[in-house]
Amino acid sequence: MMLGPLRFGFKKAAVTPVSEITVLDLTQFANSYIMDLRGYTKLTTLPDLSGLSGLIVLQTPPGITGLDLTKLPRSLKDLDMYVSSKITSLPNLSQTNLTSLSPSFEITELVLTKLPPSLTNLYLSGSPKLTRLPDLSGLTGLQFLQTPPSITALPALPPSLTQLILVYSSKITSLPNLSGLTGLRELTTPLGITVVSALPSSLSYLNLQYSPKLTSLPDLSGLTGLQYLQLPPAITALPALPPSLTQLILENSSKITSLPNLSGLTGLRELTTPLGITVLPALPSSLTFLNLTLSSKLTTLPDLSTTRLQEILTPPGITVLPAIPSSLINLNLQFSSKLTSFPSLTGLTGLQEFTTPPGITGLDLTKIPSSLTYLNVQFSSKLTSLPDLSGLTGLQEFYTPPGITVLPALPSTLTSLNITSSTKLTTVDIRNIRPLTSLNLTGFSALTQLTIYDNIRSLKLTGCVKLQNINVIL
Repeated sequence: MMLGPLRFGFKKAAVTPVSEITVLDLTQFANSYIMDLRGYTKLTTLPDLSGLSGLIVLQTPPGITGLDLTKLPRSLKDLDMYVSSKITSLPNLSQTNLTSLSPSFEITELVLTKLPPSLTNLYLSGSPKLTRLPDLSGLTGLQFLQTPPSITALPALPPSLTQLILVYSSKITSLPNLSGLTGLRELTTPLGITVVSALPSSLSYLNLQYSPKLTSLPDLSGLTGLQYLQLPPAITALPALPPSLTQLILENSSKITSLPNLSGLTGLRELTTPLGITVLPALPSSLTFLNLTLSSKLTTLPDLSTTRLQEILTPPGITVLPAIPSSLINLNLQFSSKLTSFPSLTGLTGLQEFTTPPGITGLDLTKIPSSLTYLNVQFSSKLTSLPDLSGLTGLQEFYTPPGITVLPALPSTLTSLNITSSTKLTTVDIRNIRPLTSLNLTGFSALTQLTIYDNIRSLKLTGCVKLQNINVIL
């Protein structure tokens, strides 16, 4: 059964924008666990919220000048006052049950006695007028700390801390000995430091990418629990690394021109290589994800067929695809603009996702395994036509290229179709694809008529300026 055409231009009911509301209607928040008032710019006071016994998260509005704590529910755990710039000092929160706090942009002092002992997360990156922090070692339950931009030194910290984010504190030029923070799991270092030393052995995550003044690193092999490492931009060589490492991210380390043999990193699962290398080193057999997209000086790749890789993103400079392993699940060639053809992939019986390179002029289905569930051809701008794809009976998601003028026959198994880049298409017929639930036609300026099934859940039509009618099939 087909419904009549749906036309655009429905009359909308009058709704007061939240930016115009001056008195809050609490009935709309009666069953909410979160109250986000950041867009209520004309609210200057808050009503009594103590009756909202299920309220857990409160994000205060910009116009209030203070908080009456007697009007807040005891259930409140997360208080975000960041946009409330008229609050210039922190209220006394010591008797609350808060576990997470983000103070106002305008506060100039953090008073330890005003903080609740229950606090586990403290977000200070939005408070640039804080130039120093008190001794925080008394906050024995604190687990997460994000420091403010203007401090020049770290205060004493509690051993309970598990995450320390210093990326916003660009004025910190040196770090204290952190080895006493025996529970610290994650550390992101600040911009100004020139040396890293005395790190706790408990670290599992170390992000140094925001510290451009670090030109060398100490031996990190003693960090026996380290799993994630992202290196800084200015180093020229890898330090000694622990075998526990599972992710090594070198995308910002453009001054590294060669990598050592990595086969000893027997736990490594993911590797992103740097810009400057010209040769891919020996890789560990444990590796499953390899991102080479930034390594523009790599013009050839070794035989990868003996690895256990499941996902490869190839580099820009290669002209030939190497032998690749049968374990591969995702092959992404979108950055390899010099690839004009690729070998048969039919032996990759487990391949599920394939993104074609920009330089190909034809799509040969005899080279593509029937196991594909995802096919992305949108970067292959030289493709002007596509073969019949209805034989790819497992395909669920498909992205079309920009140059085609006719949509090919598609498999009836598709659940997602993206035609955003195909500006030369004038019509779309998807009546044979009943399972389709997501359709993206953004920028399809020539489209005037569209017929879809009623099970479409996501429909994007931005830029479809000539579209007049949508017919829906039940």
